[in-house]
Amino acid sequence: MAVKYTEEQFFYDHPEIANFSGFMTVMDEKPIGFVSWNPTQLPELVEIGHNCIAAEYKGKGYGKQQMQEAVRRVISQGAKRIAVCTNAILLPAQRTYESAGFRQYDRGEEPICPEYAGERIYYEMMIEEDQERKDLDNLMK
Repeated sequence: MAVKYTEEQFFYDHPEIANFSGFMTVMDEKPIGFVSWNPTQLPELVEIGHNCIAAEYKGKGYGKQQMQEAVRRVISQGAKRIAVCTNAILLPAQRTYESAGFRQYDRGEEPICPEYAGERIYYEMMIEEDQERKDLDNLMK
């Protein structure tokens, strides 16, 4: 019988996860971006939670490169599906996710945090076993 963890219990019981559930993007020894994901539902699903690039580095392709590296790492962990969402007014985020290979699968109002009100766009990337090697190779280009 599989043990069902709450998210908090899962991370306390598996501190090693901190080493493979996110990273900072650094340029010239300065942090310019951050991305993290929730691995608690591996291998079925990994949700990318935070993805950001410092304002002065936006629009230069770093967000796409960061997302491609996150996807590469998540695929290497055996994920079958990767999901991410963004606010509908954040056009650069939408372009970043789409250019990294995500496809929109749903839209809707923010269900949990009213302070983040507005329409949300939900994206996913399905990873097929025979596609995994090809995706890793393409993301390295």
